[in-house]
Amino acid sequence: MTRHLLSIITLVPLAGALLLAGVGRDRDRLLRAIAWVTTAFVFAAASRLALGFEPRGPEWQFTERFDLLPSIGTSYAVGVDGLGMVLILLTAFLTFIAVLAPWARAATRLKVFYIAVLTLEAGMLGVYMALDLLFFCLCWVLATSSMCLLIDCRSRCSDGCSLPSPWGLALASSGYSAGG
Repeated sequence: MTRHLLSIITLVPLAGALLLAGVGRDRDRLLRAIAWVTTAFVFAAASRLALGFEPRGPEWQFTERFDLLPSIGTSYAVGVDGLGMVLILLTAFLTFIAVLAPWARAATRLKVFYIAVLTLEAGMLGVYMALDLLFFCLCWVLATSSMCLLIDCRSRCSDGCSLPSPWGLALASSGYSAGG
């Protein structure tokens, strides 16, 4: 029952984001429903994963491996340890709550918000379960790009001003971390 569960948990938010991309901007109820169902499914799958986790079991559990470029030694490799399990469950729960947040009031740029939240969730979950450096880096870039989109989406002031661009901050921080 838990076969490929880590891949499902990672790919379902991306599928939900792609589905949201095809929905019209004026269809708020459908956007909310798709985002809610997607995050509810991921939370349920993460809960199932947590129930199957054995604390005294092997170091990495639910591992999956698929060679991508064997010539350079890279593969799609995921697994979860104790701390990763807690972070996966917490991320799935908090994303589910975050999707419910804009329901209380009319939100602007709802489609962009939900797409960014779902891609952020996929990136964070991938970071917590990555066993390959290339996959980790791809998930990290996905998560930081989505976070920048969320910050940009919410940083617009009502009088037309805006806060400093998060895209410049992300580029500066990634250049700093790469350059030392």
